[in-house]
Amino acid sequence: QDGWNGLLFESGNADRLSEALQQLLDDRPRTIEMGRNARQQAEHMNSPDDHYQQTIAIYEKVAQKVATS
Repeated sequence: QDGWNGLLFESGNADRLSEALQQLLDDRPRTIEMGRNARQQAEHMNSPDDHYQQTIAIYEKVAQKVATS
């Protein structure tokens, strides 16, 4: 999410990339906060429980397709 856990820019836009990097260099507290937010999001999205739930959902979809075939 732009500004919350990183800075977004269009692929190939070197000027915007340069601006984003300069923002990070100029505002260390914000950079640290965005890093913490990114880690929190990654930990939440990749928790063992979430992984388990996603795997079970896939198995259930496959089992349902096999049962209706």
